[in-house]
Amino acid sequence: MTIVDSLFAPPTERIHPTKQKLLDVVVALLQEKHPENIKSEEVLEKSGAVKGSLYYHFEDFSDLLESAQILTFSRHVEGVLDGLRDALLDNEDPFSARSAFESEALHRKLNISRELRIERFNVVHGAITSERMRLKLRPTQEQLILRWMEIIDICKSRGWADDLLDSRSVAILIQGANLSRVIDDISYNHVDSVAWFRTLTFLLDSFFFGGVKDIQA
Repeated sequence: MTIVDSLFAPPTERIHPTKQKLLDVVVALLQEKHPENIKSEEVLEKSGAVKGSLYYHFEDFSDLLESAQILTFSRHVEGVLDGLRDALLDNEDPFSARSAFESEALHRKLNISRELRIERFNVVHGAITSERMRLKLRPTQEQLILRWMEIIDICKSRGWADDLLDSRSVAILIQGANLSRVIDDISYNHVDSVAWFRTLTFLLDSFFFGGVKDIQA
């Protein structure tokens, strides 16, 4: 078990089924609607929960929406990180690892919808403007930073990445690069998806495989 695994092992206490159902319904609705267009009546109807249960498990309806937004954000990024980590652990040869890493990144990055990118941006923006949202997001965000740090540290330990790189700085910069495509979403002229991926791949290569010479493009 890695340090990250031990820090963020699943808790022994299980989430209450009604609370989980409420979260799952809102997570599903967030795939179709902006948070402002999701109403408590619709959530209660789809979940089968009563109003009292909602306010037992959450401070208010906004608390439920914020929690579901963070859960959506976390699930997607955790899926990306799981795939990238496995690509490294399953391949000890740097060239095979790099190829698997790129394939995983290609699969994940080109399948991120505009709506999901904006939703991720909304979560970060919400944490800037709301103290409650910030306090709720912090543990999840710290977990994601540590997961990225684990990936760069795997590459460092194998001599593929420059040992002088600060792993936390890389983790934050990579996440910033991913969020930055929202800027393209609101521009008149959009970057070609393949061109964007090639640019992102160049950035990832420089961090994770910068110490490996002669990797073929």
